[in-house]
Amino acid sequence: MATVLRGDDSHVGGAARVWAEATAARDGDPDVAPLEDSRPIIARVLDRPGAVLAVALDQGNQVVAFAMAAPAPAGAGYGVPFLTGHRR
Repeated sequence: MATVLRGDDSHVGGAARVWAEATAARDGDPDVAPLEDSRPIIARVLDRPGAVLAVALDQGNQVVAFAMAAPAPAGAGYGVPFLTGHRR
């Protein structure tokens, strides 16, 4: 069973890891991007005013899925830049 909650700074690394794993799986790439490459991608979205991170944590409190929403550029409403999960 997973616990879903609003994420904070302590969950950014886990979200970046899940994003990197999911992207590698999608692309059929055996190499998963390191956190120093994937973390800035997540942080760039979360740095927008009003951005929200939601995470699903497994029983070991590891991020297994996440979603982010942030205002779209030029205030055109909200967008969902990432919605992903991959941990098996």
